[in-house]
Amino acid sequence: MMRRLSEEARQVANRLPDPIIRLASHRLAGITAMHFGAFPEARSEFEAILRLYDARRHRSQPVHYVHDPKVSALTYLSLVLWVLGFPEQARRSSAAAFQCAAELDQANLTAHVHNFAGAGLDELLGDVPGVQAHAEGIVELADGTAWAIGT
Repeated sequence: MMRRLSEEARQVANRLPDPIIRLASHRLAGITAMHFGAFPEARSEFEAILRLYDARRHRSQPVHYVHDPKVSALTYLSLVLWVLGFPEQARRSSAAAFQCAAELDQANLTAHVHNFAGAGLDELLGDVPGVQAHAEGIVELADGTAWAIGT
């Protein structure tokens, strides 16, 4: 079902001139491939986002797109690169994801990066203190967001 939805998204992206839809179709295809264990395909999809992404045109507000395409691609790419046997490239992708998330300063994006490119990658690398630090970072974000919205 996910592969079929990914293909439908790609067809829609090919028919419509909207670059955000094209980026979203690559994200869907990359996440689908990653979950199916097709890691070279996932890498290709996430790297396509990085090639196509232009911050001036594609950096969207959170109300339009829950995850910034570049941040999302870098985040998932860090895990894919580790699985493919490139731990140093995985670390660089993770660092780039954190840098982009910091620039955007959106709690949801930062938590997403902490979860996958942070704790998820550190778990794969066997870095237990790193996983703990990212978990604490997510809790701090949640506490700050709760305070900011008055809960």
